Amino acid sequence: MRLKKPIDRRGANYEASVTYNIPAESKIMLWIIPEDEVNNNKALQGHNNEIVAVPTPVK
Repeated sequence: MRLKKPIDRRGANYEASVTYNIPAESKIMLWIIPEDEVNNNKALQGHNNEIVAVPTPVK
């Protein structure tokens, strides 16, 4: 994420269930702040990363 490079696992001997092609700066790479942390810290309320669907394996 920091280097703005994609994750391309196609054709690299990975098992089919973990073969992904994730574009650079994809929101799937952002961690979600735990709900308890957001609820207990007013400065965090409204500033959590959005929930993104898990990528599907590429065949």
